[in-house]
Amino acid sequence: MLDLSTDRRSPQSPSRLPPTVFRLQHIAPSIIGPGLRLRGELSFERGVIVGGTVQGAIATSGCVHLTATGSVSGAVRADAMVIEAGGRFEGKVTIGEATGLLPREEKGGPFRRRRTA
Repeated sequence: MLDLSTDRRSPQSPSRLPPTVFRLQHIAPSIIGPGLRLRGELSFERGVIVGGTVQGAIATSGCVHLTATGSVSGAVRADAMVIEAGGRFEGKVTIGEATGLLPREEKGGPFRRRRTA
């Protein structure tokens, strides 16, 4: 499970970040942490880690990483998507590269891969 807790001691220091978050920062620098609820159309330049709740569309040229505590209800358009076991998703996904579904994920809606030349 991805720990998205905030360490307030030194947000600039990589050694203070949870290891998985530090490794994923280069592909998904935005984080929707546990307990955070967002509604609407969201757009991210380089991807997002979702540990909270999103009701609405997500668009990014990067990766959408849905953690075990995360929930998304709406359309997702991204280059890649990963859903951890326990993550909840309901909606339509359009991806460019790959979709990773880890064991025991809950999902709903059609998955469609965008054709590449």
